[in-house]
Amino acid sequence: MAIFVDKKTRLVVQGITGRDGSFHTKQMIEYGTKVVAGVTPGKGGTEIHGVPIFDSVAEAVVKTKANTSVIYVPPRFAIDAIYEAADAGVSLIVCITEGLPANDMLAVYHYLKSKKIRLIGPNCPGIISPGLSKVGIMPARIHKKGGIGVVSRSGTLTYEVVYHLTLLNTSPIFLVYPDSRQQVLPLVARSIGRSPSAEFTGEDGLAHALWRIDDPHETAAISRGLEGEKLYIADGHHRYETALAYRDELTADPAASRPGAGLEDFVLVALAAVDDPGLLVLPIHRLADIELPLEKALDSLAALFEVETRPSLADLLHDMADGGRTVNSFGLVAAGSSEFYLLTLPDSEAATPCLPSEYSPAWRRLDAAVATHVILRHSLGLNDTQMEDRRTLWFG
Repeated sequence: MAIFVDKKTRLVVQGITGRDGSFHTKQMIEYGTKVVAGVTPGKGGTEIHGVPIFDSVAEAVVKTKANTSVIYVPPRFAIDAIYEAADAGVSLIVCITEGLPANDMLAVYHYLKSKKIRLIGPNCPGIISPGLSKVGIMPARIHKKGGIGVVSRSGTLTYEVVYHLTLLNTSPIFLVYPDSRQQVLPLVARSIGRSPSAEFTGEDGLAHALWRIDDPHETAAISRGLEGEKLYIADGHHRYETALAYRDELTADPAASRPGAGLEDFVLVALAAVDDPGLLVLPIHRLADIELPLEKALDSLAALFEVETRPSLADLLHDMADGGRTVNSFGLVAAGSSEFYLLTLPDSEAATPCLPSEYSPAWRRLDAAVATHVILRHSLGLNDTQMEDRRTLWFG
């Protein structure tokens, strides 16, 4: 999960030649952050750690197309540094400096809000998207990729929380269960009848709400309701297998002493009842941005699939749902084309050579497996690099 910073982040470091700026610039570069410029007035034309230094942020942005700034300057210069970065046109400012007057920051807040610029800080450890980009002073080694983000007003407490979340291996696994005795859903419904513990509306306009269930009687009743029920992994079987392997690795030496011992026995899951009236299961989709003529793609697909056109999206979805009960069925639409294509795999055995042999026959019949290995890799020719590049292939 990447929030605000990623591989597209182009960073300018304000105060790069100071003790802290120099040290953390080196750390950020080693982590893989694209540090494209530094700013120290009077030292333009020089460089440090291979990073060119400019006299102003405006010049740095023009010359390097920096889109993010991190500030390591002393407190008496930090306010001006924020204004300078904002006026230079960066979209994200991270201010590490502490000790800035609250009254001055009120003026900064309203100024940045009027320009629609995001500020993280001041007096913060920065921001990190694990494996992609680090902007700040946090220790990178304790941060791991996953589906959970941490927002905190305290640097050291953030590190503590992140460290324990990493030990917990909290990438969520999505499970569905048959509430055959109708014991769990009524308990959950009773809880969400109360005011939510937290709620917000995302940038997409969707409203989200979170209810905390911490009454010991309610949690015990939910546990009893789930006893004996089979839980099915709807998404995250790889995360589940990884969690088990991680637990086994940590417990391989029973005599070893480590912080957080015992936490590896737990993993975060999202549970949904299969008969919950609010449960909506959408088909998988993949959005590929590749340079492949439609005619050539259809010819390649026709070697394994029956390829037919449908007059509308509604007709395509109807036939996919109908045919998908017995065979692998997919829809295909292409940019610049008004056609809707129905892809049907009449002979699953013919596609077997395109699928990994180490998995079971049941796995190889899954739509997700066929879409990934037969359609994308075999028929459309995507390689490993393209499959991993979210600018080429989006999953949903």
